[in-house]
Amino acid sequence: MEYLEFRLDDWRSNVSIIGLMNILDNDKEGQYEIVKNGFDEYLKVSIKSLENFEEKYFKYFIDTYEKNLPWYRMISYKNEVEKFIKTDLSEFKKDDFEKLNNQIDLVKDYLKRPNYTKVFEYIESDIEITKLIKDIKKIKLRKKEEISDRKEEILENLKIMQEIINYCNTETGRKYLGAKGAIFTFINKGIGGVSFLNKQTKEKDIYKDYKEYFLDTLNNYLEEDKKKYKYNCFNCDNKIKNLNTGIGILNDTGFDLTRKPTHVWFEENDVGICDICSFLYSCFPAGFNYSSYEGIFVNANSSIKELKRVNSQISMEVNKVKDTRGISYRALVNTISKKSIEELKYELDDVQVIRYKNEKYNFNILSKYSLSIINDSIEDLESLSNAGYKIGNDYISIYDEVLDRLFNNQNMYTLIYKLFSYKLTNTSFVNAYYNTSHIYRIIRINTRKLKEVIDLGNESANAFVEKYRKYGYFLALEYKKKDSNYENKIRGISYRMLNALKTRNAENFMHNLINSYMYMSISIPKGMVKALENDDNLGTIGYAFVAGLNSYGISDDNKTKEED
Repeated sequence: MEYLEFRLDDWRSNVSIIGLMNILDNDKEGQYEIVKNGFDEYLKVSIKSLENFEEKYFKYFIDTYEKNLPWYRMISYKNEVEKFIKTDLSEFKKDDFEKLNNQIDLVKDYLKRPNYTKVFEYIESDIEITKLIKDIKKIKLRKKEEISDRKEEILENLKIMQEIINYCNTETGRKYLGAKGAIFTFINKGIGGVSFLNKQTKEKDIYKDYKEYFLDTLNNYLEEDKKKYKYNCFNCDNKIKNLNTGIGILNDTGFDLTRKPTHVWFEENDVGICDICSFLYSCFPAGFNYSSYEGIFVNANSSIKELKRVNSQISMEVNKVKDTRGISYRALVNTISKKSIEELKYELDDVQVIRYKNEKYNFNILSKYSLSIINDSIEDLESLSNAGYKIGNDYISIYDEVLDRLFNNQNMYTLIYKLFSYKLTNTSFVNAYYNTSHIYRIIRINTRKLKEVIDLGNESANAFVEKYRKYGYFLALEYKKKDSNYENKIRGISYRMLNALKTRNAENFMHNLINSYMYMSISIPKGMVKALENDDNLGTIGYAFVAGLNSYGISDDNKTKEED
C-alpha cells in the first residue's frame, strides 16, 4: 500500500484529519493530496510521508506553540543573563533581582520534575545539568541589605543560569525539553492514557515511544492479512483482529472499556478501532486550536479544503490574542470580522463549533442568524473582552456568556439582570470587573437579536436603546440636582424596577417609573408607553432605562439634550 485515505466524518475524525495535514504542512517533505471524485472526497496521504513521522509530530507542536512552552520561558532569559554578566551588574536593579529569583524558581520547578529528568540522557551536552540545578539557589536580601551587598552571589547565580540556558538551548534540548512541555501543555488536552502519555510506560524516549505505539503498529497492520479478522473498526469499519484499542485514546470524548463496560450494549465491547484510526486520532491535538487554557474548532465540513482554511484562520487569530480570557471565542469573532457577511453566510452556514474549556468540550451551532448578529456587534463584543466577574476562585468571562447565548439562540435578559444585581448589591462573594457601560453593550446586542419581536418603529436597534438610556440618565441627573441622598434613592428605584423586569411585571415597572418622575415634579417621556406593548419591549426599554439611571457617575459622554 502506497497511500492512506481519510474521509471527513464526525467531528473527532475531522479534527484529526486537519491535525495530520497541519503536521505534514509543517514538514517540507510531507506529502498529501485532496482528491475529489464526484461526491467522494478524501485526503490521500503518502506512506512515505510517515517516515520519521514521530520527529515531524513533536516538531509541529514545538514550532507552533514555542513561546507558550516552559522550555522557551527558560531560554528566553538568555540575553538578559549575558548582558548582566558582561556589564558586571552595572544595570542590575531591584526588578532584575526579582526576575532572577523567579527564573530560578522556574528552572528548578521544571528541570527537577521526573518527566523532564527522564530525557536528560538524550540531550547532547557536556554540561552537568543535575549539578547546576542543585547549585543554583534563590537569594533573599536581609533587612537593610542592598543588592550590591550580594553582588558575588548574584553573579555566580547568573553564570550558573547561563550554563543551564546553554544546555536547554541546544538542538536536542529543544527537541526533548520542548516536546515535554508540548505534551503536558497541549497534547494531553486531546489524547491520553497511551504511549508517552501512559503513566506506566517504561520507554523514556518519547519519540521512540510514539513510533512503537502508533507507527510500528500501523505498518504491521497494513501488512497483515485481515481476511480472518472477525471484528470491525468502530470508526471506519476496517477489519480488526481484536478490540483492545478503543476511542478512549481521546480525552473526554470516549470511555475506558476496562472501567466502564456498562457504556456498551449488554456490557460487551464492540467499539474497538483499527491502527489506522488510532494513528489518525494521535493527530487530534494538532487539529484543535489551543491556547494555554482553552481551545476551539469550527467543523465547517462542506469540504476538506474549507475545513482547513477556516481553522487555519482561527489558529492565526488564537496566536494573535494575548489575553487568555475568552481567547477561543475572540479568535472566532476576529475571524468573522475579517470577512464580509455575504461570504460568511455561504462558508459557515449552520456549522458546529466545538469549544474546549475547563477540560470539557462544549458544542454550539454557528448559524447564519448568529453570524449576522455577531457581525453587527463586533464593536460591542470587543468592549466586553476584558469584562467579567469572579465567584470564589472561578472567573466568568462576560464575553463568553454573551457568545454562549448567541450560539444557543437565547436572549440576554437573565444575564443583564444578574449583572445589574451583582453591581448594585456589592455582595462580598462576587467580585465584579465590569461597569454599567458593559451591561449597556449587552442590551444593544440583545436588541439586535430580538429586533424582529421588539417594536423599534423606524429606529435602529442602537438608536432605540440609546433613547431610553438617556431617559434614565437625565432622570438621575435631576435626582442629583435636587436630592442630597440621590445615590440611595436611585439604587432603590433600580432595585424595584429590576424586580419588576425580572418577573415581566409591566404594571409594577410603570408604577415605579411614575412615582420617580412625580417625586422630581417632571413629566414622563411619552416614549415610555412603548414598554407596555409586549414583554420584549418592556425588557429592552426597562433595562436600557436602568442602565441610564446608573450611568450618571461613570462618564459624561452622550450628554445631549433630553428627548421628549
